[in-house]
Amino acid sequence: MRARLDSDFSKSGAVARVLVADDDPVNRQLIEEVCRSEGFEVEGADTGDAALDAARHRAFDLLLLDAAMPGMNGLEVCRALKADPETATIPIIIVTASAEDAVRDRATELGAAAFITKPFHIFELTQKMRAALRVRSHDGEPPTAPHIRMRRERADALSALPSPSTLRAHLQREIDACGRAGKPVVCAVVRLENQEHLNATVGRSSTDALLGGAVLELTTALAGRVVRGDVDEVVVVPTEEQLPTLAAIAANVAGNGRLGAGVSLAVEVSVRWGAAIADPNATDPEQLIAGARAALEKAQRAGEPGGIDRTLGSS
Repeated sequence: MRARLDSDFSKSGAVARVLVADDDPVNRQLIEEVCRSEGFEVEGADTGDAALDAARHRAFDLLLLDAAMPGMNGLEVCRALKADPETATIPIIIVTASAEDAVRDRATELGAAAFITKPFHIFELTQKMRAALRVRSHDGEPPTAPHIRMRRERADALSALPSPSTLRAHLQREIDACGRAGKPVVCAVVRLENQEHLNATVGRSSTDALLGGAVLELTTALAGRVVRGDVDEVVVVPTEEQLPTLAAIAANVAGNGRLGAGVSLAVEVSVRWGAAIADPNATDPEQLIAGARAALEKAQRAGEPGGIDRTLGSS
């Protein structure tokens, strides 16, 4: 018998609820059976419109959306849900027959927690579902007492990062390492956009704790790859495969930053990210960080959670 998810869902006796949306009944039924074998409750939808309606009116812990469906496609459903504060923190996995970088990049930009290409291995699917649900299992937890200590710990995580003065050296080391490995180099920026408003509303320590909450998760998932950037941002040098993890962490801060930082006041948290993916033999630290910030600003203009600037033909 397959072991159930090792997360707060199983430990608490709760059962994760999953929505599977795919217009192909064979594919949909296969994914549904995989979900049931993991011990999840599962509901199916055969169009993007039906999936959007179900996600807005019923509680789900994870969505698996086919990128190509009648009416709204999976990417459009993802965008609509991530734009709504009520559904923004639900993790989404995009399932598609396309292996094109543009589809993967778009899914990541819109805040998808993961991307899986058909035909997929069942082990790969279950691992990505488990990873997404581990993040989700912490979303609704109230801050643990004492909340002041929590804020201090998270603010300390931010101040403990390598300083901005080391940023260029970190980027150059990553460029050199990727050049030797023959892999694209990636630089990402995660920015707390409304810092001045937050400082005035909840105080500087709570504001630092909001970004510090993201830092704790980022440094856990991407050890040694996080550096302090400007006052309102952190810089990450992930691999390309780690970008969905970064996007999911940023989405969690935006959706539940108030809880994560132990902030007791209702406050809107605006977090956005941008990433540059480049040929290590044709870039330098200045170009790389500029590309990441340009991708973030493009996402901001489009009203989207994140953006990717890819200067490669493919990865």
